[in-house]
Amino acid sequence: MRIMDLNISFFNSGNIDASLWQKEGFNRWASQEFCKQVWYKCLPHIEEQSINVGSISEWDVIGIHVNGASKHMAGSLTKYFREKNPNVLIAVGGPEYFSMNNNLSDLSHFDAVFQGEAEESFTTWLSNVENKKNHSLHKSNKIIGKQMKHISNLPIPSYDDFPLQQYVRKGVYPMETTRGCINHCSFCDNARMWKTFRMKNCHRIRKELINLSSIGAGCISFCDTLLNPSAKRFGDFLNIISEFHFRWDGMIQAKYIDKNIAKTMYKSGCSHIFIGVESFTPSFLKHMNKEKPSINSESVIRILSENGINISIGIIVAAPPFQSDEEFENDLQILKRLAPFLRTIAVSPLCIPKGTPLWCKRNIYGLKGLESSQGWRFWYTNNRLQDLEIRLLRCKRMINQLQQDKINYSNFDEYIKNEMKEAGEFPEI
Repeated sequence: MRIMDLNISFFNSGNIDASLWQKEGFNRWASQEFCKQVWYKCLPHIEEQSINVGSISEWDVIGIHVNGASKHMAGSLTKYFREKNPNVLIAVGGPEYFSMNNNLSDLSHFDAVFQGEAEESFTTWLSNVENKKNHSLHKSNKIIGKQMKHISNLPIPSYDDFPLQQYVRKGVYPMETTRGCINHCSFCDNARMWKTFRMKNCHRIRKELINLSSIGAGCISFCDTLLNPSAKRFGDFLNIISEFHFRWDGMIQAKYIDKNIAKTMYKSGCSHIFIGVESFTPSFLKHMNKEKPSINSESVIRILSENGINISIGIIVAAPPFQSDEEFENDLQILKRLAPFLRTIAVSPLCIPKGTPLWCKRNIYGLKGLESSQGWRFWYTNNRLQDLEIRLLRCKRMINQLQQDKINYSNFDEYIKNEMKEAGEFPEI
């Protein structure tokens, strides 16, 4: 088995606009027309990577990781690989297939689609392929899904084929200690995707850290939704990570943090923390079911910063019926006060993915357009373009203030332009 990281190959090529890996470029990858246009630039790197892992004609199975932005590129890759090797089996999985909102016709060119977590089910499928049991695949067994109940029993990840030194954050190793989230924010589909919240036990975490230490890792980026689901769990985690000499970063909620905890975090090697604050205004947080996780955000940010930890936060910007002018102005004022304590801020317009609590309450809020494929971005109450423009211009105003306060932020104008263009072209239903 070999890993081909086409994404980093495209990024480092120099012949594809680097802004496509920024916020304003994400949705362009999700456009089928755009993928057709950029395919000829990607093809030489696909061919080069393929040669590095052997002749395509000799491959038995290809697995493709797919997210929302790479769906059409995955389709193009599948067509390309089948032309080179008609007998190869092609399986897909990843975020795009967690909730399986896709039409079955969209999946017809794949031999297997892995829904949700696939460590166990993909291994079983490969074993069946090797034993010649699965070469005749039918619709009934094409979509395969099985949740991992005990993630402490998973094999320790191997990083051997990943070109870690080519990534923007060179030599940083990813690691997870949990899956899912204990919170149920009304705009977030995390809980729906992962179904339940699960934690690796302390023995397993220590074992994984020992392995990372043995292969020379110096920095770990924890990819958990939050590292501090409870005070006890976070305390246990800090005790274990303190046994080593890593620098580390991750995501937390603004709970269970005081001066002593912040000092322990810093001493344990914590260099950077991300907090999904979303807002500092209780009435807006209530709509998002995030009052408890975020109500103490301002004080937590100050405590962490005063103890030498770099902080990034996420802020969501909306408009009526969720966020009034007064609520938006309040967030602006608090961000102004907190600017000296913050490294970066991710500002995003409110999105409402299908199946989330806000989506399910769409009729109560009077929301329109959510049933369409891009409704999660282009939802509205009165006029789609006008409502979207209000949200985007509020984001721009917030970003302009952050830039004045010396917080770096990429140009948002191109993102606004692309969003408005796509919203105008997208058909009403």
